Amino acid sequence: MEDSAELEDIYVRTFEFPAGFMAQSQPSMIVADAVHQKLATGFPVGKRFKSVPVVRVADSNPAQLGRHHRADGRWRIYAFADAAAVRERSFLADWARWLSASTESPLLKYTPAGADIDKEFDVKLIAQQDFEGVDLRHVPATFMARTAPFGLVDYELV
Repeated sequence: MEDSAELEDIYVRTFEFPAGFMAQSQPSMIVADAVHQKLATGFPVGKRFKSVPVVRVADSNPAQLGRHHRADGRWRIYAFADAAAVRERSFLADWARWLSASTESPLLKYTPAGADIDKEFDVKLIAQQDFEGVDLRHVPATFMARTAPFGLVDYELV
């Protein structure tokens, strides 16, 4: 290269590659199309997303969204919602009911009988408002799975 600025330019344009963020899956049975992409700007559908700072509603602890899940082999379902959607009667609530009650839901289809509902799928709700603006009493139960022997609610999923 004749100019060192060329190297810098190449690095800036391709920095996602060595970090594993360049791959993007096309719409398929497991990747939705981008019809509702505007609800999650900066998180392209089908692409591994970069970590961003979030605050868990349950304990107001800051966390990194991309590091909040474990490498445990489960599928990830992240629901991105605006402030109006996090209430009992909304599209999000209807979708959450479908996800936890319909025979067509992947949660019910692929979770073994008798297993915790989060055995195969890690379902999280990402709300746009700050943690003080999310009333956990209005968050659909799908996003607060009851698991383990005592059926405790996992409040860290919101």
